[in-house]
Amino acid sequence: MTRAVIASTLKDAEAVLEYWIRYHLAAGFARLYLFFDDPDDASIEIARKFEAVTAITNDANLHKLWESTAIYSHPERFKFRDTEVMTRQCLNAEVAIGMALDAGFDWIVHIDLDELFYSPVISVAEHFDAMSRANIEYVTYLNYEAMPEKFEVTNFFRDVTLFKRNPAMFPEGKPTAHQKKLLESIPNFRHQ
Repeated sequence: MTRAVIASTLKDAEAVLEYWIRYHLAAGFARLYLFFDDPDDASIEIARKFEAVTAITNDANLHKLWESTAIYSHPERFKFRDTEVMTRQCLNAEVAIGMALDAGFDWIVHIDLDELFYSPVISVAEHFDAMSRANIEYVTYLNYEAMPEKFEVTNFFRDVTLFKRNPAMFPEGKPTAHQKKLLESIPNFRHQ
């Protein structure tokens, strides 16, 4: 059976991390590689409670691993590692790919803490097994962005039930007239 893992860069994850970890392990991910941007993040201890989670802190050891990435050989990109979270996400994803390959895993999914991998019909293992059988080497998943209906949200996985469809899912890449009217009826909504 195909085994899939997750890589994610996190910060201040305490409010939702245990829920997020339990959800993805129950869904069938074999391991979670969690990169903590703040080496003193209190949520690291939550991650370390789970055997199938590898918690990696942003420290000298990780910086040494970054030196083996393709991004490291591009100084014009690597120089943004301290100021741009997306640069660190790319570096961490490359490190996680190496770790996953070394451990014999088949697929890696990079998602953020505010995202869940949802496979409602089949397990994660079955999903990626089907991808492997079809000789698919990579997949881009469209996400649904949460639209909180109240200002204060503690656990967005529990408190948010309204989601904005990805524009690529609309016919011809844009909402129909009816969908646009519905979107415009939402207070303070700006369609891009």
